[in-house]
Amino acid sequence: MNIIDLTQGAVPALVEWSKSYEARYADRQWTAAAFSSDFRIMFNNTKPNVDFLMNSVPVFLVNQRLSETDVPLPGCHRIIHVPNDKKLVPIKPNNPQKETIDILGLYEHDDSRDFLPRRIFIWIDKIQNRAKGNDDNAKALFDFVLTHERGHALMDVELYGETPSPQFTYDMYKYFFIEEAYANAYALTTTMKKFIDSQKKFIEVFVNNQPNGYKDGWKLYEQGCYNYSQWMIIKSNQYYKSKIQLLNNFWTTKDFSVLSQ
Repeated sequence: MNIIDLTQGAVPALVEWSKSYEARYADRQWTAAAFSSDFRIMFNNTKPNVDFLMNSVPVFLVNQRLSETDVPLPGCHRIIHVPNDKKLVPIKPNNPQKETIDILGLYEHDDSRDFLPRRIFIWIDKIQNRAKGNDDNAKALFDFVLTHERGHALMDVELYGETPSPQFTYDMYKYFFIEEAYANAYALTTTMKKFIDSQKKFIEVFVNNQPNGYKDGWKLYEQGCYNYSQWMIIKSNQYYKSKIQLLNNFWTTKDFSVLSQ
C-alpha cells in the first residue's frame, strides 16, 4: 500500500504510525473471501488478488489547510487535488434534501482522471484533534478511518471490472445508509481486535455518535453480518433491478441479514 504524506510532517506521530499500517493488518486472511466470494461466482470471474487491486489505490495524508487545493505530488511532476473535508449526504429516503457532515477520510473514484482514478484521503490533523491529545486514541482512530475508506474501495464493483447500476448511487439515502454501515462494520471487524480496552471504548463512542448509517455499522459488527459480497451484487447493474424488493424488505426491518437472502 502506498501512503503519501502531503502535509510535510504536520502530525509527525501519525505520519510515522501510518508507515506500519500494512504490517499491523497483514493477518486479515478473510478479506479476499469476504469481498469476492459470492460476487465472483455471480459474475463468473476468476478469483481476484484483492491486495494487488488495493495497491492501485494510494492513500494521501492531508490536513484541513490543504482541503480544496492543488498539491504537488512528491517525487514527480503531478498535481493532486485535495477534496473538501466536508461532504453533502442525503438525510431521508425519497427526499432530495442533503446535509453537510464533517469527514475524517474520503474514498474518491473518478474514471475521467487518467492519473490515479481511485484515491483515499485521510485528514490526520482532524483525527489528532478528535482524539483530544490522547496518542493511543489518535492511533486507533487513524486505523479505523483508513480501514473504513479501504472498505469503500473494496466494495467498489468497478475495482473488479464490473458495472455499477446508474440507478443506485451514493446520492440515494438507502445506498448511503447501507454503504456507510458496511464500511464501518468492515473497519470495526478489522481493527478492534488490535486495540487495547481504552481504544475500543473510544472507537465505540465515536461510532455511536456518528450519523445514521455510520452508527448502524456498530450493530452490523456486533451481529457478525458481514456479507459484503451480496451488497456488491446488489449495487451491480446486472442485478440491481432484481434486488429492489430485497432492499425494500431491508428498509422495513433494518435487519442486515435480509440483504443476504
